Amino acid sequence: MTRRPALGFRLWTLGMVALAAHACGRTEVPADADIVKVIIRASPTNLDPRIGTDEQSQRVHQLVYSQLMTVDSQLRVAPGLAARLDNPDPLTYIAYLRS
Repeated sequence: MTRRPALGFRLWTLGMVALAAHACGRTEVPADADIVKVIIRASPTNLDPRIGTDEQSQRVHQLVYSQLMTVDSQLRVAPGLAARLDNPDPLTYIAYLRS
């Protein structure tokens, strides 16, 4: 007669362990469109684009801030936020801003 309560306790314990193991697998944060995850080798020194000149800071700046001009895949200067760019001579760019 004493075997029946021991068997019930064992089944209850096994069920609790299974439930705990199942709950531990659900520790991931759900994907959110408002979160940007970036993997970098080291922390950026500064998030201010005027001051942070190291590689990690510049990588974060590219992801966070929009640029007036960008460099395309052919390594040519292209408009970013600018509506249009003129290049009257090799040292001058004229950027026309959007309304």
